[in-house]
Amino acid sequence: MKKITLLLLLSSGFIMAQTKQVVTKFGEIVNINPFVNNGLEANNGYIQLGGPLTHPSALKTSPSNTLKILGLQTGTALDSILVNDAATGILKKVASNDLIANAWTLKGNTGISAANFIGTTDAQNLIFKTNSVERMRMLSTGFIGIGTTTPTTALEVTASANPLKLNGLQTGATSDQLLTVNASGVVRQQTVSSMVAAGTTHTLDLSGSTLTSTVNGIAPTVNLSTLPIAGDVTGTLAASTVAKINGSPLGTTTGAVTGARLMYNGTQWLPTTSPDWSLTGNAGTNASTNFLGTTDNNDLIFKTSNNERVRVGTNGFMGIGLATGNNTTGTTPNYMLDVIDDIHISSQRSGASTRLILENQGNTPNNALGIFMLDGQSTGSRRQWYMGKAYLSQGSGGNDNFIISSGLTDVVNSGYAGALSAGVSPHFYVDAKNNRIGVNTINPRNTLEINATTDPLRLNGLQTGAKTDKILTVDTNGVVHKSMAMSSGRVQCDGTGTLTVNDPNITATSSVMLTIQDPTGTAPFVFSVMEGARVPGSSFSIKFVGIMPGPSNTYWVNYLVIY
Repeated sequence: MKKITLLLLLSSGFIMAQTKQVVTKFGEIVNINPFVNNGLEANNGYIQLGGPLTHPSALKTSPSNTLKILGLQTGTALDSILVNDAATGILKKVASNDLIANAWTLKGNTGISAANFIGTTDAQNLIFKTNSVERMRMLSTGFIGIGTTTPTTALEVTASANPLKLNGLQTGATSDQLLTVNASGVVRQQTVSSMVAAGTTHTLDLSGSTLTSTVNGIAPTVNLSTLPIAGDVTGTLAASTVAKINGSPLGTTTGAVTGARLMYNGTQWLPTTSPDWSLTGNAGTNASTNFLGTTDNNDLIFKTSNNERVRVGTNGFMGIGLATGNNTTGTTPNYMLDVIDDIHISSQRSGASTRLILENQGNTPNNALGIFMLDGQSTGSRRQWYMGKAYLSQGSGGNDNFIISSGLTDVVNSGYAGALSAGVSPHFYVDAKNNRIGVNTINPRNTLEINATTDPLRLNGLQTGAKTDKILTVDTNGVVHKSMAMSSGRVQCDGTGTLTVNDPNITATSSVMLTIQDPTGTAPFVFSVMEGARVPGSSFSIKFVGIMPGPSNTYWVNYLVIY
């Protein structure tokens, strides 16, 4: 018990004092100081990392005892970089921008000066590679080698074939020097005079047809008439000299001018300035004098694959496909544009409304402004088809008309007159002046007028009507009207002469239709009905006429009223 008491007292004293004494299980008294330093700190009785360093400290690692820090956060481009001082081993931080300030970046650098360079600061070669293969080497001596690792000159290029190519060379001058290559491949420069043996005059003399040269290696004299010359021949030939091309002489009476060409006139070659149309186009042409065509009385023909495609006649008419198409009129065009086979006209203009314009600006009577067609028939006659606006004033629309018609005619270019000739009635007429349309008439009196001796109108696909629908009626002039309403019903005969039907919608002009119904249908009878008096807004009556056999109440009268 005493020992337990002592431990409690010691424990109590440890709580109250800064330096504490505790007794171990072996009876030893140990002093405990709760204060920590040099990177450690006390927190609620725990000793942990996080305090300031109070004197230099070092962590020593080995290959088997390494240092690892887990859970590091992801850094940013603005963070500093932790570096190790190679001399002292002390950790330091360096701004990331300071590390890359002295490096060449893949996207280029700014603010460089003459002190910046790419290369080495020691006696090491500088090597350039692509695809991990060496392409160029700069030795520490300054020699540069391409295709070799041991250049022996300032620039040495080694390749199995064609080691050097220069593009964009300037035109040389007579004072320039020549580049030469020795047996080792070293390029050197030489003056022109040093390349020719001393004492040689290097002159060419021409006397008659004899060419004399003092250049080494060339025969002293050459007869030009037997010399096959390859390349350009310059200079002036003597008057007695006759040069030939393929055995035909060159003319000497006409001097050459800029842009002239040699043309053979059947006797000799002479320079001429007669222009040609180039396959790649011409420049400097004059529309008032230059043209593609003929100057004599012959047609102009265009071919592809050696077949005639287009012909321009001497009268100015143009034909397309006349020679190879299904044509019975020959190859001579008969119209300003005469086309055989199909025609496709398409307007695909962008940036504005697409339009297809057919215009006739002539003012000759009977000329049509529109489309007029003639097609051949098996009988040898022609069928005309016309659509458009005519020049002549016709019908109720006057000049403001549009007609579609077709019919038989043997008159070519009969035009609008043929469209209105006997037996060729206009099938469709638009009176733009009065906003009317006529079918088989050029004088429509209504918005739509159909003129026919029989069956003027037929409607297919009509929907099933309803009792609330209107009824179309036609007056004595053929004008179609719609009724306001209609009603129907039936009444039973009561043996009297008159029956009254109450109808508040009846008017003085309402149409009343009556029919008789025999429910039994067992006995013939002579019986008829007719409308009696009507009171507009109130009623109308039905009168019975004739003989009514049997009980009168077995018969019914059906009525239909159209208002």
